[in-house]
Formats: sequence, structure tokens, C-alpha cells
Amino acid sequence: MSSVAFESSSTVPSPAATSAGEGGPGAPRRNWMDRHGHRLGPLLILVCAVVVIVNSLSLRIGSLAEPGPGFWPIVAGVVTAAFALVELIVGKEEVEHFTHRGVSRVLILMASLLLIPITYEYIGFIIPTTVVVFIMMTALSKQRWWVSLISGLVMSGVGYYLFAELLQVRLNAF
Repeated sequence: MSSVAFESSSTVPSPAATSAGEGGPGAPRRNWMDRHGHRLGPLLILVCAVVVIVNSLSLRIGSLAEPGPGFWPIVAGVVTAAFALVELIVGKEEVEHFTHRGVSRVLILMASLLLIPITYEYIGFIIPTTVVVFIMMTALSKQRWWVSLISGLVMSGVGYYLFAELLQVRLNAF
């Protein structure tokens, strides 16, 4: 089961293959985007993480024993920023190209995730969650329909039990 939304049909050659001298006089020159485009994603994530950290500082942070409202956003921001920095510095220079199948899979994922908040007020938690898991497993990972249905029922049941019973979150089952 793959969660990658865009399939790689080809990758950009390494800098050594196209640098002056090694690629030969007829080698194509790479522009800035070809050389540094792989850093834009981690840079955007780093900027978002910094925004989260800065906004979290305006909230009460508290301590590990008694966390305030700004505690977990700051922790999430710092962890996200650290991973983004690592990817920015040591990330591979492989570029994945858009394909029709990859874009359609992302759109199916987004549409199915919107199902839960749109339908929750009318039919509760279990039915839309089961349908979303079913759609994701059949449309995106090509599982058999009965495996997807059973998985959806189990996952929505476990999710409901976890949130409604153990964490005392008020959820409508149906």
C-alpha cells in the first residue's frame, strides 16, 4: 500500500552529470529551479513551523506537568521545524513529476476527508468514517471491497471508542 500521491516517472539528473566539464560541451545547463527546486517544500514547511512557534509564544506555555494552551503547538512547531531543516540541508535532489493518476488520487483523498465534517452533524461519526476509510482503501490502495469495509468498520469503531469513551470527547455515534 503506497501513500505517495505523485508517481515518479523520471528524476532530474544529479549535479555531477550536468556540471561543466563532466557533462561535456553539449550537456544541458540547469536553471536555478532545476538545481534548488527540491528545497522549496522544506523551506515552506519551515516558514509555517516558525509562524506556529511565534504565535504559540503569545499563549501561556506552562510546563510538562501542567501544559498551557501554547505548549503542544510549540512542541509541534519545533519538531516540524527540525525535520524541515534536516530535509532542507540533506534532502535528495529528486523531482517527482505530476501525473494524471497522482493528481486524481490527491483529489479523491481531499474529497473523502471533507465527508466527515460535512456529514457528521447529520449521521454521526461511525458511518462517515467507515465510508472514508472504505473510499481510501478501495480507490487509493486497491484493496478488495470486503477488506475495505471491515477495516472501515473496525477503524471507525476503535476511533469512536478511543475518543468517546477513553478521552471523554462528546461524539455522536449515529
